[in-house]
Formats: sequence, C-alpha cells, structure tokens
Amino acid sequence: MNLPSFFSFSGFRKDLSVPVYLISEYLIILGILSGIRVAFFLFHSGFWQEVPAADLFTAFGIGIWFDSVVACYILALPALLLFLPVKAHTDRILLTARTLISVLTVVVMVMSLADIRYYEFFGNHLDHFAFDYLDSPGDVIPMLWQQFPVIGYFIFIGSLVSVYLYIRHIRLNLKPAVYPRSHLNLSSVTVVTGTLLLLFIGIRGKVTSIPIQWGDAFVTESEFANQLGLSPAFTFFNALAEEKEWQVYFSGRKDLDRILKQAVVLPGDQPAGTDNPLDRTLTGRGLIQGKPNLIFIILESWRADMTGCLGDSTRLTPVFDSLAAEGILFEQFYASGIRSNRGILSVVSSFPGYRGGSMMKKVSGLTEFPTAASILKPYGWVSASFIYGGDQTFDNMKSFLKTNGFDRFTGVESFSEAEFGSHWGASDRALFKKAAIELESYPEPFISLIFTLTTHEPFTYPPDLKETGKAAGTERERFYNLVAYSDAALGDFFTSIRSKPYFKNSVFIICADHTKKFSDPGLSSERFHIPALIYSPLLADLKGTRISQPAGHPDLLPTVLGFLDGKFRVNSWGRDVFRTDRNTAWAQFNTNEFSGLVSGGQIRYLNLKNGECFSTDLAGNRIPQPEKNQASRLDSLNKAITQGSFELVYEKRNGIRRD
Repeated sequence: MNLPSFFSFSGFRKDLSVPVYLISEYLIILGILSGIRVAFFLFHSGFWQEVPAADLFTAFGIGIWFDSVVACYILALPALLLFLPVKAHTDRILLTARTLISVLTVVVMVMSLADIRYYEFFGNHLDHFAFDYLDSPGDVIPMLWQQFPVIGYFIFIGSLVSVYLYIRHIRLNLKPAVYPRSHLNLSSVTVVTGTLLLLFIGIRGKVTSIPIQWGDAFVTESEFANQLGLSPAFTFFNALAEEKEWQVYFSGRKDLDRILKQAVVLPGDQPAGTDNPLDRTLTGRGLIQGKPNLIFIILESWRADMTGCLGDSTRLTPVFDSLAAEGILFEQFYASGIRSNRGILSVVSSFPGYRGGSMMKKVSGLTEFPTAASILKPYGWVSASFIYGGDQTFDNMKSFLKTNGFDRFTGVESFSEAEFGSHWGASDRALFKKAAIELESYPEPFISLIFTLTTHEPFTYPPDLKETGKAAGTERERFYNLVAYSDAALGDFFTSIRSKPYFKNSVFIICADHTKKFSDPGLSSERFHIPALIYSPLLADLKGTRISQPAGHPDLLPTVLGFLDGKFRVNSWGRDVFRTDRNTAWAQFNTNEFSGLVSGGQIRYLNLKNGECFSTDLAGNRIPQPEKNQASRLDSLNKAITQGSFELVYEKRNGIRRD
C-alpha cells in the first residue's frame, strides 16, 4: 500500500456517499414504522382513552428507539456489501444491497400492519405463536377467510408496498451519489469503521453492556402504553431466536399434564379446570388470621455448608441461625438453578429450574407469570415492591416484575456512591437500612422482595467490612468475610424493624438465590444446597420447626399460603411442604446440562443432551443399581418438568385465567 495515498483525505466526500445513502434509507424506514405505530394507536383507541398523555408521548418516543434498532438491522448487511473494496461488479453489488433493503423493509412493513389485528386478538405483539398453526393450513385458512376481509387486506397492503417502492426506487431513486472507492486510505477506513460502529450501536440500542430488551418499553403504569412502544418485528424475531430449548419426551399433552398433576397437585387442592394442569386453588389452614405482610429476602450466593445452623463450625451467621431457631428451618433446601434470574423467578413465581437463557429476558417472558404479587392482590394485598441495591434492569428484573404485579421499585439510583460496596451497587448494610425505611412507608398488607448483592463475585469488600480471620488462606476466605458482613447487616435490619407496627404482622421468607461454587464435585448436592427459613411473630407455635424432607424455591409460596386463612388461586410448580413427607417430597434443580431430582436421600439425574438417566447419593457418587420403581417415577417427572416448564409458557398456558 502506498502510504502517502493512504493518508490522503482528497476523496473524503466520495467516501461519505454510502453513509449519506444509508441515512436516507434509515429515515424512510423510521418514517414508515412510525406511521404504522400511529395507525396501531388509532385502531386501538379503546385502550388509550384513560391513559395519561405523558405516557403516550413516552411510548411513541420509545417506539422510535425500537424502530431505530429494527432499521439498523435492515441496513447492516447492505452496508457491509456497499463497503466491499472491490473494483468489479459494483453495479451488481449496489443492486443487491438496494434489493435487500427493499425486501427486508417490505417484510417488516407487512408484519407491522398484520400486528395491528394480531394485538387485538392476543393482547401482545407478534411472536412465535403467530406461526404455530401454519402446519394446519386446511383449518387456519378457512377461519381467516371467514373472519377477515382477506382480499381487502391484500389490496390495501399491496397498495402501501407499491407506494413505498415507487417513491423509493423511482421518485427518489435512492442510491449512493458515487460508488465507493475500491482502494483503502485513511478517510475511507475512518468512514467505514465509523459507519459500521454506529450500526452496531444502533442494533444493540445502547452503549452499555446490556443491549436493548423488551423490558425497556415497560416504563409506564399503562399496559397499553408499554405495548405501544414495542416493535412487532423486534418481538417476533427475538421470539424466533428463542429456539425451543427442551426435548419433547411426551408427544401428547395428555400424558405430560397427567404426570405433572400427579406429582404437584396435592389432595385437597381444587383444580381450576383450565388447560394448565397446575392451575388450582389452595386452601390455607388458618394458622395466620387476616392478611400478613410477606417479605421475601433473597441472599446472594449463600451456601448451606457456610451457615451455622446447617453445620458450619465457624459460626459466621449468628443472625440467620437465631432466626432459624425462632422460626422454620429447611434442612434440605435446593436452589432451582445456578443464576440469580432462576432464583428470583422461582421464589416469586414458584417456577422450576430450566435450561437456556433467562426466562425474564425472553420475549416469552411477556406471557403472564403468576407471582406472589399478582396472585395475592386480588385477595386484598395492597402493593408489591422490589428493593435492590443494584441495576434493576439487569436481567430485565424490573420489567418482568412490573409486568407481573410489582408496583414499587427501589434500585441503585436511590443510593449514594458512599453507600456502594462494589461496582454492582449498594452494600448489604446500606440496602437493609434503606429497606427498613421503605417498608415503613408502605400501606398494609404489602408484599416485598429484597435482594442483596454484597456476596456477589468478584467479592469486593465494602469499606466498613472487618475481616473475621476465619478460613484464612483458603479459597473461601473472602467469601466467608462477606457472608459474615451480610449476616450482620441482616441483624441490623431486624433490630431496626422489631419496634415497627408492621413487624408483628409480617412473615419473612429468607433464602439464597443459588450457591457460590468452590471445589464441589460436579454432581454433588452441595452445588445447590442453600439456606432457607420462614420466620414470623405470627407463627410462634411453629418456633424451632425443622423441615427434613427435600424442598426448593417453588415450594416457598404455596407453603406460606398454607399458613393463611382463605382460598388462593395459584399456578405453582411447588407444594406446601407441610402437606408432604419424606416419601412424597422432592426438589428439582437444573444445571443447563442436567436436571436433578432430590428424593429419598438420592439424586436422580436426567442428562439434557443425550437423555441418559442415572442416580447418585447426595455427595455425587454414582448408585449403580437404584430402586427401579422409584427411578422410573422420578425419570418421568424429571422429563415432564423439563418439557413442561417451557411448553406451558411457549403455549401461553402459564397464566391464571380469571373469569
């Protein structure tokens, strides 16, 4: 390469011809999609009559943001083609790029127009469900033909497409003013790099480490305004990218539903008669009269074997231990998975462990998930809050909870930098101090979810931490110090709230989200064995109770509901542990590679890749000849949970249908 030629800027205007052309295409696409959003808004006028104008303006602003992402996706490949440094076939490359833009734009136009009526029927934007019945055209086409003016729609949409193609290709004749140069120099490299970087940022929608996600549209109190901001092309292609992450072990729904119902629905539960086998009504035993506040405290990464009341000799957790002595301690309690997004979902929604990406981030997560908030609000609970010292948009936590009944949020923005314990956000001491103040301001009865983070990797010490000197020189030393700090912060919290009026009417459900892995054997139960307890001044008669049978995250909510007085409609994958025993109890967890069921002092594993089933003891040692009937029963249940946890969501059978 000739260096003087490389550093020449004489052709800079020529190099800019492609970016100028791409900007023109970008603005046209943005204008088309914004126009369709206006049509969507006008067509659904019945939804927004009571929505504040400010929320609608916000929704349209967010809509432009999502449409911009879609436009950048459309232009990405054409941009790469136009920047190819080739001397020959330039006309062919230009034709290919322009055609590609036209085809993709038309596809998105048609999808967005079809979405207007789709939303009317399903209450959400285009997703995988739109094409689930294309394998039965003989049934679907006559239905569409009878229900819609299909020919009229084709004529209308065809006319709009024709107008777009005429204006773009004939009237405006959009294309670069000049062909890009086939050789490279500093100006062309700068233009190419800058343009592709902007497109990359545009596709991600953000310059932060977390790209745009559906939850970014859910910023108002209006469901319609939130949906108005979403792009149907965005939801549809994201849903398609969410491949079916489960094996189909049961080809018929009848067998799958039967196994789930037999394993989860207990005698006395009243099935709701819907197409979800787990949709049922639980009847509380009335140990607690009235409506107590429910306060869930999730402790980041705590392990059972580092908790004093569960056998740790260093006694790092005197506060947790004292609460366990005053309340109900689970001796064999297992996390649903190895990530916080599994633990939070399981605790608030009684949902099992699963493989693949975060359910809270998936477009599938827009399907209703019955949470403690959405279940109990119809019965008189006033509000539900999420109190967290970090970024609540991480893993789409805030938007998922907001969509499913939570209405008050306290996050990292509520803390000063002086209160930070690490780059993740506020220390546990600052978090619990803030939580004590927030809870006092809530009208009763309320639900609250408090999530700590001091014990999150990379195990940064808060400024006010004092080392314990325990486990010095081992791989657990820093974590031990942080667990002791977190436990002390928990103690400060209870000390500060015991005199508050709401304390005497509260039930505290405390557990870890998952464990921190150290040198545990790969299949050992210690990887999932976490501390968990229920404590309440209202449950004095159960003081010192220890639950010895296996239990897990999904069991917490139905167990708490079992203490109350009344009937509660749930869609829970868990059971009231006071209505199970060592022979019928089981707990499930998922590692992305294996689904494990703990039962009878053993673990029955299902290899999610090759379907192999095998048993181990709790330490992870293989059991060569497990009891055949029990193994067969657990294998069927393992497969049913693995398939059903996705299938019920995917088929929109996960919610509670209230008449």
